[in-house]
Amino acid sequence: MKTTLIALAAVSFFAGSVLAAGGAGSEKGPGDGMGMGGKSPGSMGAMQGTEHMRTTQKDRFQNMDTNRDGYITRDEAKNDESLTKKWKDADRNADGTIDASEFSAFETTPPQGTDR
Repeated sequence: MKTTLIALAAVSFFAGSVLAAGGAGSEKGPGDGMGMGGKSPGSMGAMQGTEHMRTTQKDRFQNMDTNRDGYITRDEAKNDESLTKKWKDADRNADGTIDASEFSAFETTPPQGTDR
């Protein structure tokens, strides 16, 4: 009886996981035959969140880079208070401008004194 309940619970869990993932094989991924591209449903949310963060950073960078030269100058950043206050931290190579990689590093660095 105990074994039957455990087996039934395992089958129910598996079926629920497959339904939550959109059904078995609905999105064939490499190597797994279960869809999701070999990724677990839990990792998909984290990946989508990271992708959204990159898109948001890219959009913010492009909005500030008004002349579209690939760099943010102090003048272009004047309307962003946090970037203006932390300019020296963001401009890691001290060339007077912030490129996309410096901006990305600045955006993902938690402010000092926080647990973010």
